[in-house]
Amino acid sequence: MKRILPFIAMLLLAACGGQQADEKSGKTEAVEKQAVQAADETPATVVYLRESEPGIEPYATRMIVTPDFLRMDDGQDDGDYLLYDRRSRTIHSVSHGDRTVLDIPFHAVEMEPPPGLERITRRTVDEQAPAVGGRQPVQQKDFVNARLCMETVSAPGLLDDARRALKEYREALAGEQARNLYKTPPELRDPCMLSNLVFHPGKGLEEGFPLYERNQAGQTRELTDFERNRRVKSSLFDLPEGYRHYRIRVEPQGGEALKAEDAPDASPGPSS
Repeated sequence: MKRILPFIAMLLLAACGGQQADEKSGKTEAVEKQAVQAADETPATVVYLRESEPGIEPYATRMIVTPDFLRMDDGQDDGDYLLYDRRSRTIHSVSHGDRTVLDIPFHAVEMEPPPGLERITRRTVDEQAPAVGGRQPVQQKDFVNARLCMETVSAPGLLDDARRALKEYREALAGEQARNLYKTPPELRDPCMLSNLVFHPGKGLEEGFPLYERNQAGQTRELTDFERNRRVKSSLFDLPEGYRHYRIRVEPQGGEALKAEDAPDASPGPSS
């Protein structure tokens, strides 16, 4: 018995030591797992929107903003999405259905606005509206050739990172709109379209991220919620492997300058 007791004690010590080792190993694995998960995530500003247009039921969209990317989708991680690379200023439109990616490299708007295209902005502070971030919302109306082309309500300083990213994206898209403008029949190149999409794409984003937007076509977008420093999967900003990449073909005549008749209704606008 005297010989057996020390042996049992040694087994118990070994067992305890093994249990402690297992506990330490389990903790180490958990820490390593958390580290891997953290490496696969990135902090972002996530903006939730509600959009509508004539004849279509309102629908939800989402914007995810980081210093390097702007992703726009319908709120589903595995759905189609538009990715704007803020470093290269390139737009990528991803379609899972046909496994394609439309690549839109940055192009500056090189054509001049047609004669008579005049945009005038009116801003008013809504003192009766609830303050957002301690600031009163600002209503901005942009008139082009006396026609109301864009109405925006924004809170100064709100979501400034998302505001800058959206402005960069619209300016990048304007270059592609300009290159393909020759494909649009002259009678459809109205002043609002030319101003909003080509020559003044950043208008309405001077004050802050829009709480509400409405253009001349009746399309609206309103902010419903947002999250700061939300950790999201880094893979949301990757382009899928094995997809076919393509670009929109532009014919040589695409660089022609606009003629005066491309901007009808060239009457004097309202005073600011």
